[in-house]
Amino acid sequence: MEITFQQAREDDFEFLWELHKETMESYVDKTWGWDEEFQKKYFNNQFDPITIDLIIYKNTKIGAIEIREQESELYLENFKILPQFQNKGIGATILKELINTFDNKQKSMKLQVLKVNPARRLYIRFGFKTVGNTETHFVMERNVT
Repeated sequence: MEITFQQAREDDFEFLWELHKETMESYVDKTWGWDEEFQKKYFNNQFDPITIDLIIYKNTKIGAIEIREQESELYLENFKILPQFQNKGIGATILKELINTFDNKQKSMKLQVLKVNPARRLYIRFGFKTVGNTETHFVMERNVT
């Protein structure tokens, strides 16, 4: 698969905002209600392109991933792929590569996923277990194999 990564830049803001809206609006709406003004302000305040890698497929920006690597674990902050590129094996390919990389480093992987987000099924398929939850999220972890 022709998947590459590129560090985001300031001028990727609009693409990343649209990506956030397209991938998260329905889940946020079901969980808290979507308030466009609040979401845009929050997104703007959290925006730090240095922490974001764009997902490039066949020379097209199709998503983004944010990973926080710590001494003993990797925390998957965000993993978003535009809807028209979902269910084509791209997310699975990326997740498998991340797992291989961090298994080799002897690091577990953690993430949170909204309870209403069906992406949870992908994480379960790749060995993530629910280790906790909040009112709105499942906390998931995949230990080193």
